Amino acid sequence: MENRNGKTHLIPILLTAVLLLTGSYYLMGIIMKDQPPQDAGEPTHQVPLKEDVEKELEEAPIEIAPLVLTDEESEAYASFSENLGQEILRSLSPMSIAKIYVQAILDEKDEVRYELYTDRPDYIMWTKEEDEQFSKQDRGNRRLTEETYNHLAEGEFVETGEDEGYIKYYRSKDPDSLMGFNLIRNENGIWQVAFMPIQ
Repeated sequence: MENRNGKTHLIPILLTAVLLLTGSYYLMGIIMKDQPPQDAGEPTHQVPLKEDVEKELEEAPIEIAPLVLTDEESEAYASFSENLGQEILRSLSPMSIAKIYVQAILDEKDEVRYELYTDRPDYIMWTKEEDEQFSKQDRGNRRLTEETYNHLAEGEFVETGEDEGYIKYYRSKDPDSLMGFNLIRNENGIWQVAFMPIQ
């Protein structure tokens, strides 16, 4: 009698196992259906050789065009760096504001950089105090800044609204290197940099 009960309990367990295996096999078939077959003799992932990585790095760097401020921009940058008065920026074009912003990043003048951001309440993304908490790693390094804003000064300002626009530029000769640098005009008519300006 005990033996028969043991077999009775064994049958549902075996049926469950068969159903699970069949279901798993069916699901694997669906998942693998669209996958191209792979040759078992070739590895699916190859670690790049050191020489390949070095060659890629040699080819990858962008030729950097130096950022040059005009006399007017240099004077405005020096004055603004001293007292952070917005009125100093009134006569400057969106392009000049963008160049001064990049120069402030290169010079690691974080307070100046922050004061160049828009002061329109609807566009502020973080406070000055929060900005001061960002680490140098979060801000990136000089090379990254130079590559990101490379050839910005050769760009073209496109006004997209009464108080908004962007500078369209190419970081390199590659047509896929198109970038946009966003600016916003504040309520006093002064152009300022949008938070996270690159699009």
